[in-house]
Amino acid sequence: DRVFVSGDFSAIGGDPQPRQQLAALDTLNGEVADWNPGANSVVDVFLLEGDTLYAGGYFTQVGGLPRNYVAAIDVKTGEVTAWNPDADSWVLTMARSGTTIFLGGIFQRIGGLGRPCVAAVDALTGAALPWDAQVAPGVVDALLVSGNTLYVGGGFEQIGGKPRSSIAALDATTGGAIPWYPQASGWGSPVRVRALALIDSTLYVGGSFGIMGSQPRICLAALDTSTALATAWDPGLDGLVWTMGTEGKELFVGGGFTRAGGLPAAGLAAFSVPEA
Repeated sequence: DRVFVSGDFSAIGGDPQPRQQLAALDTLNGEVADWNPGANSVVDVFLLEGDTLYAGGYFTQVGGLPRNYVAAIDVKTGEVTAWNPDADSWVLTMARSGTTIFLGGIFQRIGGLGRPCVAAVDALTGAALPWDAQVAPGVVDALLVSGNTLYVGGGFEQIGGKPRSSIAALDATTGGAIPWYPQASGWGSPVRVRALALIDSTLYVGGSFGIMGSQPRICLAALDTSTALATAWDPGLDGLVWTMGTEGKELFVGGGFTRAGGLPAAGLAAFSVPEA
């Protein structure tokens, strides 16, 4: 019954309530909940698991406690838990598989250990795990776990011991790159994959690219998770994709575009995707 939000604000609501960068809103009437941990900068990604809200972003303090770029917050009380992976720079994306939480961003170290741009930490203790995919050089913007596969998007040239441009699939157990590779190339700017979404056996990929999975696809594509080839689905965007979400067979896309599927769409669009 709540939506958690973050941004560059110090108050929020129709009857403005003081909230530093973080707030919880009632999903029916938009009223501001009592939940109030506070942070000293913006949260870029939330991961909700049970009664715990994992948060990553640009902050170094949450709830009055030192938390470098990643933290865990009780969804009921707003109290910051003891979980503390301690990144040395921004955390931009998260995904969970069992007792493991994968983190992505521009950091180079987690818990004092070298883990460039992507890391695996214990969901209970926050300790960095031996898993190490060795991204070089760049940034990780998007993570998605499916079974024992971790899909990774960002702006990088090598990951998991293999050359991969901005998109890769890793073994979630070993961190090694698997053969699946759609080979993206540019569209007016360096290739960068910023968003991933999975519906059935199709992986939807958004970012800045002109070719994906061996087909011309401007900034949004659908990939076969077996072959890494682009499907026939081609929404025809005219600008960058920054974020995506799914609900059933619907795909919601946000970004810097003005048209989608041949229709005007100023930065936000929804697609009913084809049956697998």
